[in-house]
Amino acid sequence: AKGMLDAARLLDRRYDLVVTNVPYLARGKQNDTLKDYCARFFSDAKNDLATVFLERCWQLTNEAGSFAVVSPQNWWFLGGYSAFRQWLLSDSSLQLLAALGEESWEHFGDRGPLATLLLAKKVKPSSGWQFAAIDAVKVKALDAKKVTLRADTLLPLSQEAQVRNPDSRITLSDGASGPLLSEYAIAPNGMHGGDSMRFRMAFWEIGSESDCWVRFQSPTDISAHYAGRVHIFYWPDGGKLHIENANARVQGQSAWGQLGVA
Repeated sequence: AKGMLDAARLLDRRYDLVVTNVPYLARGKQNDTLKDYCARFFSDAKNDLATVFLERCWQLTNEAGSFAVVSPQNWWFLGGYSAFRQWLLSDSSLQLLAALGEESWEHFGDRGPLATLLLAKKVKPSSGWQFAAIDAVKVKALDAKKVTLRADTLLPLSQEAQVRNPDSRITLSDGASGPLLSEYAIAPNGMHGGDSMRFRMAFWEIGSESDCWVRFQSPTDISAHYAGRVHIFYWPDGGKLHIENANARVQGQSAWGQLGVA
C-alpha cells in the first residue's frame, strides 16, 4: 500500500525533465480495458500505447519544461496519427528529432522496430521556430550510429513547415516545391487480415473448395512474374460472420476499377 501511495505521489507531480523509452503496443493488440481507457483520455494518441505515453510525458512536464522520448517512427507519417501530430506540433516546441532506423537496439540486431528520438519543450512554438534533426537511418552499424548521434551535422528544420506538410507528416526535410503526388494518385491498402496467424493459410492446407475461404494476395520477397498467390483467408459470407476477428476488413475500394499499378 505504501508503494502504491508513493507511485501515486510521483505520478501527480510535474517535472522539469521527463525522459523515457515508452512501451510500444498497437491498438489492435490491446485488450478492451486498455483500448477504452486510451480512447477516453488520449483520443488523439490512442492508436498506439507509445503515443499515449508520449502525451502522458507531456502532461507530466512543467510549463516550459522538457521531455525526451524514444518512440517508434510510425506516428511521424501514418494517417491515423494526424490529429496527434497536429496537437504535438502546435503545443510543443521541438528541440531535436532523430530518425534511428531498425538497427538501434542492442538486443534486436538489424530487424528491430523503427525508432526515433524526440526532445521537446512544453511551450507553444514561436513564429519561425526551428529545431535540429539528425537522420541516422542509413548508418547501419550500431557503434557508427552512436558516433553519428554525437558528432553528425545537425539539420535545421522549420516546425511551421512540418505543420504544412500533408496531414502534418513529420519529415527530416522542409519539402520540395511543386505539386504533390497526392494530386494525381492515391495509395490505398487492400484487405487487412487482422489476426492472420489464426485465419490465413496456404491454399494446399485446405482439402477442398469452400465458400468460407477467399484468395488472399500477399507481398513477395522476390521480383517475379507470378508470386504472392499462395494464401487463402477465412472470410465466411463476405466477412459478415467474422465476429472473432474484428480487425479484419476490406480496404481500398476507392481504387477499384481505376488504372494503377500494384
